[in-house]
Amino acid sequence: MTTSTYDHCAVSHLLDLLVKEQPNVHWYQRGCYANGQGERLVEVIIYEGTYRRIKGIIVYNTHTGGIINLRYQRYQKPADAEIDVVDTLLDLINFEKRMHTVYA
Repeated sequence: MTTSTYDHCAVSHLLDLLVKEQPNVHWYQRGCYANGQGERLVEVIIYEGTYRRIKGIIVYNTHTGGIINLRYQRYQKPADAEIDVVDTLLDLINFEKRMHTVYA
C-alpha cells in the first residue's frame, strides 16, 4: 500500500475555506477510484442550493496531487500542462473572493 503524497485533511480544509463565505454552497467527495496503476483518483463535487446545482467538479490524483479534470462555474483554469490540487483550490478561493467583490 502506498501512502498519499497529498494529505486528504489539507485538501478538505481548503475545500471548507472555499465554501465558507458562500451561503448555501457545500462540497462532498462523490467517489474514490483506482486508475489501474495503483493510484487513487478522487472526485469532489461543489454544489449550491436546495436542489444541489453543481457549481464545480474537481478530479485529482491523490498520489501526485495533479488535477485530472476541473470544471468550475466562470473559472478559467490556467494553461499550464500540470496543475496541482492545492494550488487550484487556493486559486478558486481567491477567485471567489474577487467575484464577491465584483458582484457585491
